[in-house]
Amino acid sequence: MKNLIIIFLFFKVITTFGQLDTALISKKLKDLDILLVPYNTELYINYEEVYLTKANNINSDKVNQTFRVSVDEYLLAELNKYCKSESMMNTHTYNPDDELFILYSKSSYFYDKAHNIDKNYLLFGSEKSKLSDKNTNSQKGELVDKISNNRNRFLNVKFSDRTFLSNLSKQFKTNYFLIITQFELKGDYSNPYAVGSMTYKRRMKIHFALFNKNGKYITGSFSYADFSAEQNNIEEIIHASFPNIASDIVNKIALDL
Repeated sequence: MKNLIIIFLFFKVITTFGQLDTALISKKLKDLDILLVPYNTELYINYEEVYLTKANNINSDKVNQTFRVSVDEYLLAELNKYCKSESMMNTHTYNPDDELFILYSKSSYFYDKAHNIDKNYLLFGSEKSKLSDKNTNSQKGELVDKISNNRNRFLNVKFSDRTFLSNLSKQFKTNYFLIITQFELKGDYSNPYAVGSMTYKRRMKIHFALFNKNGKYITGSFSYADFSAEQNNIEEIIHASFPNIASDIVNKIALDL
């Protein structure tokens, strides 16, 4: 009987897809001071952009920046439920543009095995397709590994200067870095009838990597949200998708701490 109670409590804390109870997340994150690093705008991949720019009457740079700022805002709000956090995008101590430029210039990117992927993720048809042909120059980071199947991978990052993150942690008085490495939006084009009627699914993915104050990699993965191609209002997409994405990223961090 005692063993049955233990098993029940275990499954109450961790659900089918590895979601932690909020009390356990609080316990794991309470002593953390996290510096959030927004994704480099060069690592923005959006196959659906033509529909979004037209529907919202804005250019591609504005779409990129809107998503980038919103990812930052929602993640910061979610992190602050459990621990102390700030973003490099809006720090008041240093010039954020200068600091981010330095960080991006020391970064190189590669695909790595993602942690804590739920089983529903693999049901999306276009996950079998090529991710991107996009390259960046060495000053803004490089994709050092191209793959044709990214179903179980995320975009990880490493730094040319091994002491860079440890020095940055002293500068910002933080003990962890949550680095958003990529924004990705693509459609499931496997059903030509759905594509023709604009009823196919889209998938938004946010890739991230967590490092400690010594620059040691802790964990990394991605979070995603699916929505219909019928939806092109950016603000509505953000409000519907980003709260769950932010919650899932924080949960995945807690799972590996």
